[in-house]
Amino acid sequence: MCGRFTLTAEAINLSERFEIPLKEFTWLPRFNIAPSQSCLTIFIENQQRQIDSMVWGLIPHWSKEKRSNYQMINVRSETLKSKPSFQNLFKTRRCLIPADGFFEWKATRSGKIPFRITLKNGDLFAFAGIWDIWKDKNGEEIKSFAILTTASNSVVNPIHNRMPVILQKTDEAMWLNSSNQIALEQILQKTYPSNEIISYEVSNIVNFWKNDYPICIQPI
Repeated sequence: MCGRFTLTAEAINLSERFEIPLKEFTWLPRFNIAPSQSCLTIFIENQQRQIDSMVWGLIPHWSKEKRSNYQMINVRSETLKSKPSFQNLFKTRRCLIPADGFFEWKATRSGKIPFRITLKNGDLFAFAGIWDIWKDKNGEEIKSFAILTTASNSVVNPIHNRMPVILQKTDEAMWLNSSNQIALEQILQKTYPSNEIISYEVSNIVNFWKNDYPICIQPI
């Protein structure tokens, strides 16, 4: 699964990496992004790449309540196509969630230990996601998303058996634009190479969602 992640890059670096004009968004580095918070999401609208702030925790358009049992932060990629509630989102509302790391907790006899997982080279990357727009009868509109998950690779597996789907940079445009469902399923079946990522233990200060400081990503 993925319950916290980081996006510590400056706006100019995000603009260059994801080919979004800087004037389209503002961003301050985040060191402990938690569910129900808003963060940057990249999607296609009117055949153009767009970026917007969305709530982390998918609220499907058919949900009767703004906060409901259907709100979810993760969706298993293996069942994405088979579940009717996600089929249309898989076809038409896929997104990229920019990140530069995520946290996972390893269960031990003495308690859960937090780890941060990043690319070895420190580069930005993108999670694969789906998104939707929920509207109430008064016209209030909320854009929200869920991060897709898959089986962990050999680096993450000793910590947790699930991890977010990290897209290869060469697959990002296809994930956003393609209508070829077979090709998209093949993208989801790829496990991010273990030799390109690292994990390291961090302070349990990350356990509290209000802590959003550089110390959250410092190794111990």
